Parts: sequence; C-alpha cells; structure tokens
Amino acid sequence: MKDPIVQIGAEVLRHKAKPVAKKDFNSPQLKATVAKMRRVLAKEEFGVAIAAPQIGVPLRLFVIAAKAFETDKKDGEDGTLEQDSLKRTPHQPRHLIRRGPKERAEDATAHEDRNSKDMVFINPEITRLSRKKKEMSEGCLSVRDIYGTVLRHEKASVHAFDISGKPFDYHASGLIAHIFQHECDHLDGILYTDKATRLRKDTKEDTDTENIENEDIEQEHSHED
Repeated sequence: MKDPIVQIGAEVLRHKAKPVAKKDFNSPQLKATVAKMRRVLAKEEFGVAIAAPQIGVPLRLFVIAAKAFETDKKDGEDGTLEQDSLKRTPHQPRHLIRRGPKERAEDATAHEDRNSKDMVFINPEITRLSRKKKEMSEGCLSVRDIYGTVLRHEKASVHAFDISGKPFDYHASGLIAHIFQHECDHLDGILYTDKATRLRKDTKEDTDTENIENEDIEQEHSHED
C-alpha cells in the first residue's frame, strides 16, 4: 500500500509552500485539505503534527494533533492563545487592547477547542523565539524510521489564522514550541535531517538503533517516490 505521507526525495518537500489566499479561507477545497491532513495524522500512532506539503499540497498550513497538547500538559508545559477579535494599530500593544464579553467568550471557546481536538495553523509565522535552546530528539513522518537530535529554541510564538481566516497568536514552550519550529521548517522546504546530529535508524527487527550519516538519508529514500 502506498504511503499517504510524501517521503523524503519528493520535490514538494523541498519547495517553499505558498500562502493560503484570503479568498480561499473557509472554502471547500481548504476544508478538504485540512480534513485529509487530520485523517492521515490520526492513523499515525506516534505522529503529533503534519504540514500540508507532507500530503503533496504546497500550502502554508499545518495541523497539530490534540494528543500533543495533552502530552505538554502532562509534562507541565502549556501554551497561551490570543485571538485577534479586535483590530489594533502599531501603537496599541496586543495585551493592552480592551476586550468585551463577546471577545472573552470567543477566546474561551478557542481555548477549549484547542484542548479538545486538533489545531489548525494557516499561514503561520514565527514571531518570537527564546534565546535559550535545548537539544531534543526528533523524527518526521516524511522520513520514516529515522531519528536524530536537533537544537531547538525552548519557547516559540506563532501568528497564524484559523480555517475561517480569523487571526490568532499562540505562545508555547516544550513540545508545542518544538513542533512550531519543525512544521514551519517544512513550509520553507527544510527537513529536520538538514539540522540533525547523531542520526539513527530504527531497524524494527531489534530494539537497538543504528547510527547513520546525514547524507545517507537522501540516498536511501530518494528512489521511493
């Protein structure tokens, strides 16, 4: 059976994805793409996120599985969500905007939605990264059975849009911050193997892993698509 997730060696993984146009928000095509991403991700036992190029769609969006947020909670990490329900000027910092009952209710609904199901980030842009970094173990659904160590910022903030075109900001640490950086790399044609050290292959036949060189990965997978 053909893998529904595009694998390393495919051109779509190496091109910079295009932004979703304003006219396409809430469109049947966009909804269908997001639905497919969710279905594919749901079938991956260890998958926590997926970017559109990984299903062959060159658009700037990714989906984070609900279980990723639950894992962050268990690890004592959590993010904060801000919805842009009101317009602001460059001289009006986001945290100083007065928010009425309606806006606060919308924020609460969005916060609840984030904790109950997958979260969609469209046209995401990383707006802030912590100075402090941490080496983390990393894998990718587009690079099957290969794992490595990547130096990532411990905290990251993302500005994005939901499927209806409503903007929001998400400030995260821990696993979610890690995912933000991994998925935004995907949208710029960058794979984690470009940055990883101590790459290793899961042999499946054994619980041990085999250390491999970075350049071997491209050769191993380039013929699979």
